[in-house]
Amino acid sequence: MFGVIFCSECGEQIIYPAMHGIKQDLDESSGLVTKDIDPANSERHPKSNREPFISLLIVNSGHVIPLVGRDEFTLGRFDPNQPIQPDVDLNPHGAYQSGISRLHASIRIDQQVTLQDLGSFNGTKINGEEIPANVPHPLSHGDVLALGNLNIQVFIHI
Repeated sequence: MFGVIFCSECGEQIIYPAMHGIKQDLDESSGLVTKDIDPANSERHPKSNREPFISLLIVNSGHVIPLVGRDEFTLGRFDPNQPIQPDVDLNPHGAYQSGISRLHASIRIDQQVTLQDLGSFNGTKINGEEIPANVPHPLSHGDVLALGNLNIQVFIHI
């Protein structure tokens, strides 16, 4: 259902969901992949020694956005009239209708993966809990983010 994820730089297949612990069955009531995912079974990128990378599952559409090649990504809405643009444009996923700010949040990949709300108007939640703005919060494999009203499930591939 989710297909295969490929490296945006070299085109190499990164993870095989059916074989490495990501259940392809969705919870019918929520649209989320079930929480019994084993991140230890995910493979590292075959052509690099990079640290963990992140994939974001847009719950409503099932679309997967891989975050590779950097250690920090901003999430928000592209606006041609603004001088600073997000790294991940959520406009194709109903960002405006969902109340996502132009620069809504950032995800940082370091020794720990963290999410920080960037002072967004409609706020950010992790697993249903509102987080205060401008404070990094740890993320775990399978967490569900709500940026405004857009639900995104996080997959951390080690």
